[in-house]
Amino acid sequence: MTTQPPPMIVIHDADGARAALAAARALGRRVTLLSPPATSAALGPGVFAESVAAGAEDAAPVEALYDCADQAGLAMAALRRGGLDVVVDLPAETAAKIAELARARGRRAYAPGDLDGRAVLDLNAEFASGRAEARVTRFLEDHPQ
Repeated sequence: MTTQPPPMIVIHDADGARAALAAARALGRRVTLLSPPATSAALGPGVFAESVAAGAEDAAPVEALYDCADQAGLAMAALRRGGLDVVVDLPAETAAKIAELARARGRRAYAPGDLDGRAVLDLNAEFASGRAEARVTRFLEDHPQ
């Protein structure tokens, strides 16, 4: 039996990380936290990493992907900061250099296509109604590993 990769939850702040990780813990599930692709540069790798850390109440490792789109400098900053894998949509030569830097730092660099087929939930709209943790729980129940 092939194990599916964990679902991805797009978080926009520390509250999103807390809700996603609390629901995952309650169900004994793993999730991957993903930065919002359209606003990662505005958020910055430090703020994203701190949001992830705020949600991780225990020592369990959390997979966190920082989406850098086509911004090589942003990917390098995220890797230098540490604790984050990156998603980059760059020309092959540049992507290879970013991947080499990631490996040297014990991290990974993904192309957008590497994540195809993974279930994704964006929590942005869920916070308007205050139902994020319940929504993550339903999402995880609908996407077994």
